[in-house]
Amino acid sequence: MTAPPLLIVGTGGHARECVEAAQAAGRSVTGLLDQDSAMWGKTLLGVPVLSGDPTEHTARDAEWLIAVGNNDARARLAAGLEGCAFATLIHPFSWVSPSAVTGDGCMIFAGTVLQTGVRLGRHVIINTGATVSHDCQVGDCSHIAVGAHLAGNVGIGAHVLFGAGAVARHGASVGDGATIGAGAVVVHDIAAGVTAVGSGVARPR
Repeated sequence: MTAPPLLIVGTGGHARECVEAAQAAGRSVTGLLDQDSAMWGKTLLGVPVLSGDPTEHTARDAEWLIAVGNNDARARLAAGLEGCAFATLIHPFSWVSPSAVTGDGCMIFAGTVLQTGVRLGRHVIINTGATVSHDCQVGDCSHIAVGAHLAGNVGIGAHVLFGAGAVARHGASVGDGATIGAGAVVVHDIAAGVTAVGSGVARPR
């Protein structure tokens, strides 16, 4: 059975990455949607930018992706499209364990690895080259950035930005809404809403 075409919300760099990942996975992209009217009628990577608010296109026979890197903005846009069918985009050059569970709207990019027992919430981004080891859990609308690594049994809350190249030790937890800086090493649990940085031991800033 042929997968339905995709509608992708966003026209920035992350959206372009989604277009190319979708095409690599054999998915057809019907259009891109942006509330900036200056983008309407343009074409990005051969895909038209459609006019109007995204909610004006909900009657289309398509699956949706919210291709916006900011976690809170992605959550707001997804809430406005509640009831629509969201795709899970998995780049063919990634590896996802058969026992991993991925929520609706997740985006899993090239070079990523999701090991046994991993569970992702909805609208999670696992970006290029990131690895998520056994039994990790990642909450809704979080972003595991380029080249980041989660050891086994790590718990990541909702709306977390886990920065590029950052690492979490086995069993660590990061609370909802926290930000882990690029290159940080998380060896202590990080509370909700905290920004943690440090190339040796990530501690609250």
